Amino acid sequence: MGMILGKKINIIRKYFIFILFSYSLSPSEVLIRPINGDLLNYTHIPFEWIQFPDAIGYNLLLSNSNEFNNVLLDVYTENLMYINKISCDWSSAYHWKIQPVYIDGPGQWCEASSFSIGESEFDLSADIYSDQLSQHEYTFFGDWNNDRSAVVDLEGNEIWNSGNYGFMMNHISEYGQIFGCSQIGFPNNTGIEINYDEEVVWSAGEYIDQHEFKQISNGNYMGFNGSTELGPIPFGSWTANFQSMGFQADGVTNEYPFSGSRLMEFDSETGEQIWSWNPHDYFSKLETDLYGGTWWHSLTWGSHDWTHSNAFYFEEQESVIYISHRHLSRISKIAYPSGEIIWNMGLPPDLGTGDNNICSELEFSFQHHITRLSNGDLLFFDNGNLDQSAFGQSEPTSRVLRIRVIDDSYCEIVWTHELPPYLFAGGMGSVQLLNNGNYFINSPGDGGSVLEVSPTGEVLWEINLEMSWPNGSGYRAFRVPSIHPDLFSVISSNYKLSDFSDTTASAIEISNLSNEIEFNVFNHSGYRQPYRFELTNILGELFSEEMGTIEIEPYSSHTLSFETLVEDFDQSIINLNLYPVYHSYAFKSIDYNIVRVYFDIVIGDVNQDGALDVIDVILILGFILGTSSPADIDFLISDVNQDGNLDILDVVSLVNKSLSNWEN
Repeated sequence: MGMILGKKINIIRKYFIFILFSYSLSPSEVLIRPINGDLLNYTHIPFEWIQFPDAIGYNLLLSNSNEFNNVLLDVYTENLMYINKISCDWSSAYHWKIQPVYIDGPGQWCEASSFSIGESEFDLSADIYSDQLSQHEYTFFGDWNNDRSAVVDLEGNEIWNSGNYGFMMNHISEYGQIFGCSQIGFPNNTGIEINYDEEVVWSAGEYIDQHEFKQISNGNYMGFNGSTELGPIPFGSWTANFQSMGFQADGVTNEYPFSGSRLMEFDSETGEQIWSWNPHDYFSKLETDLYGGTWWHSLTWGSHDWTHSNAFYFEEQESVIYISHRHLSRISKIAYPSGEIIWNMGLPPDLGTGDNNICSELEFSFQHHITRLSNGDLLFFDNGNLDQSAFGQSEPTSRVLRIRVIDDSYCEIVWTHELPPYLFAGGMGSVQLLNNGNYFINSPGDGGSVLEVSPTGEVLWEINLEMSWPNGSGYRAFRVPSIHPDLFSVISSNYKLSDFSDTTASAIEISNLSNEIEFNVFNHSGYRQPYRFELTNILGELFSEEMGTIEIEPYSSHTLSFETLVEDFDQSIINLNLYPVYHSYAFKSIDYNIVRVYFDIVIGDVNQDGALDVIDVILILGFILGTSSPADIDFLISDVNQDGNLDILDVVSLVNKSLSNWEN
């Protein structure tokens, strides 16, 4: 059964903002994040607070003293969120507060909140050999041997780690979702999605193999678990050992447990298993590894680690799945949902894994991390374990292969990069095609090394993860544009303190010159994100209830506009729900008062001082030249000739109007 869990298993962070009739808010309702008393596992700190009516901006103070006598950050912003990347460090405690700023000056400081940052996990240093690097400046890697993960910047400085959660990352989605395995609460969290606050977003709730678990494009989740059936022990140098244990070991008798990797699909809503693919149903057990030492390991393990599948790629448009089976040195393309094999790609027929493999001339072995690129090419990490035993090379080497399969029959190599022998990786490894055409290669060899390599094979950036066991345990590594992909804020235009119903409360004011309300949605992450919105009426029927999806580029904004159904109203209440589609736990639900404000406007009197003069001309010129931005009402007042544009003709019209008034 799938489970939606929360921080340290049981609390999910939701950003709910409720602003109704009273503006008297307690300090805990002002500062949204970090929550007071939070223990964080990152040094890039997002500060977020509510919108104050009439405020034009906010001052933010950060200090390591509760008296704020040692200010580390003093910044002004017009937004409701600020991400501090330079002022905080590991194993430290901090205090912060904000102050709204109004047209006539700053308001009162809110009561301060505090948080602390846990301990770092790594002390690393990176080498930068070129400036031709990807725009994605952060490296996210998972440590297989120690059940931990971390993010470092280009210099190797650690900015996030998985803290005490015991989490190893095995996949990062294009929207910044984090997938992997944790041993905490075993086996329930062996297949999970988490966020950067160590909150569990989704869990399979049962044992999942730690090699790969992720959400697929249809919204469901996929991962491996084990499936065992009896099979024959093949002839080899190990035969006598098995026979001494009482087995026939004749290559025919089904007598020894074969452990395969079953791929399972889980419904994202119910958590129920709705589809699976079992290699026992499609592969012959006469096809098995004869050269990689797996049968010698079977003597002590009590079963044969037959397929050791370690990666899959779900292609919804083509309705196929690509699966990497490490111990068969095989990549399979299967039809979905039928499960029928379209092709197996792998070793030549004389090496024991079948005589129907395509592209045997590639001679890859014990490969990892199969992915399909947007143009249909396949990209994977070839570990090269059989280079010596099967292919007669003097020493084993690992490499990256990018290939194109033609007519499901043969292959051509599009790109390859062979690593030096000291970076040979007997296990694990990954490769990612970056946005600028470079390749991001993770090889556990030499203690674990991660490299950015140009298409010509030049090493542009490198970091050694300083891991052991026996030659590194860096399972996978990805370049990411930022941490906190869920960060966004919403600012309402014309949000004021307004008098109505014998009270003074915060509300969105709609003047008699406008029938629209606007919300500015800011994406504060490095990821392009889709957002789902829904506008509903709570009191009155002022708006058509709307829902939809918008996409916002990294560090950009989008304006949502809604037009009223009626012009004659006094008060209404609406609700706006908004959340990133792939980070729905971060939803915001905001209730707003809506009031109609009636007042007389003299066209051209931009500063509304009752006179048409040179000050109004200067203000309109500022709008035209872009030195200031007009609000809706300002635009209407400044459009003196009422042609729907702000240009020099409005200045001429205003001057003529002013002269006419002066003459009269």
